[in-house]
Amino acid sequence: MRNLMMIRKLLMFVAALAALAALADTEPWREVFAADLSNADYDPAIWHRDAEGCLTAEKDVAIWTKADYGRFELSCEYNLEPAANSGVLLYCSNTKSWIPNAVEIQLLDDAAPKWKGLNPRQANLSFFGHQAPTSNPAKPAGEWNQLTVVADGSKIAVSLNGVLVNTCDLSVWTDAKKLPDGSPIPPWLSRPWSDLAHIGKIGFQGRHAGAGVRFRNVKIRPLPAAKPRMALTLMSYNIRIGCGHDDPFKLPKGSLGHLPQCAAVINAVDADFIGLQEVDRCSTRVGGMDQTAEMARLCGRQGVWVEKIPNYGVSLLARDMPFCVEKVLMKGSLHTRALLVAEFPDCFVANTHFPLADWACTAAAAAVRQALAPKASNKPVFLMGDFNSTPTSAAIKALKEDFAVLSDETKFTWNAKKPDRTIDYIFVDKAHAKDFRVVAQTVEAHPEATDHCALAVRLAVRGL
Repeated sequence: MRNLMMIRKLLMFVAALAALAALADTEPWREVFAADLSNADYDPAIWHRDAEGCLTAEKDVAIWTKADYGRFELSCEYNLEPAANSGVLLYCSNTKSWIPNAVEIQLLDDAAPKWKGLNPRQANLSFFGHQAPTSNPAKPAGEWNQLTVVADGSKIAVSLNGVLVNTCDLSVWTDAKKLPDGSPIPPWLSRPWSDLAHIGKIGFQGRHAGAGVRFRNVKIRPLPAAKPRMALTLMSYNIRIGCGHDDPFKLPKGSLGHLPQCAAVINAVDADFIGLQEVDRCSTRVGGMDQTAEMARLCGRQGVWVEKIPNYGVSLLARDMPFCVEKVLMKGSLHTRALLVAEFPDCFVANTHFPLADWACTAAAAAVRQALAPKASNKPVFLMGDFNSTPTSAAIKALKEDFAVLSDETKFTWNAKKPDRTIDYIFVDKAHAKDFRVVAQTVEAHPEATDHCALAVRLAVRGL
């Protein structure tokens, strides 16, 4: 009976992934890497494009996307030299130590005598070290193969040359040493795959085991939203690392500080997208806590984070994992500032924390406009954050050239104990402003939680 139930679950999973792939036909493919590799993290002495424009490497070093990806369909062609051993790497959270911190789809010339007797869980098209493929329709070494990967949270499906060959659910691999059936996992895979975030860098392994690999037509597209939005609520909240309104700017080890109070404020709004500013990640200042993960848990959301200085940055919470997350850095008056740009099937959502000095805010506004303006031609772009600028400042005036303010800028957002100025905002790009109608706006002070007021806007989608 248990085996029958597992088979039924697998068939349902395969059917769901097939449906997602069919729906994704409405989304255009885009190149993963620019022609000049400007959006890649790589060593130019190792990776290059050959005379035919194919990606290839001279050493066993991976090439990575600069952006993080989740909920996607990936397509590429690969060509192995005889006895080659390579891989496609997903959800990587640490490119310096990727082996235990990513999911590897093995690419291997199984026909080579060198690999005779290899463990099937390390064979071509395996989820390396974890699960063997159901078949291997690969063409011989020296010929091109078409690989397709659909990644939707913990569920991943792999097809080769049009044949579904492997599916998995990362959540079942909860042990770093043993598989559910008791079989050993290679010791160098020292992290349970159930612990991996469902978003991260995508990588391609270079020349390994003395033989090379070539990649071409490396493309990606987002999986579609499950259903169109009838309404949308956005929220911006500076949580001051959970240390409340007063100093010190630090939490005792093991303490959540005021994060539960911040989460309670967020949960009362029940927003679709929540931009958080002043968020620490695993620093000694917060006792090693990953505050994005903790806030995501407290709020029942998916969380993504970008770093502006070591261990400190901005986060976005959302109901679903985004397709892509990019980071734009801006120089500030005291330290580097960052813009988080997350792409979802039906919109972009950007979150930022501007510098303190007026000149730096004006420069940051120019950087934001440059980064976001091209995206507005594709789908709505929402921008939120702590801008450290009043409505009459040069920075906000500059942003208003491209964006319409959705929040009520006549209501003060700082300081939460006695608000006397507006420095937090929620915008939408002007090209799509007509598509939304503001239903409600709220600004609430909770000085026991943080020094900024919580800012929220509820929108109705016109025409739906």
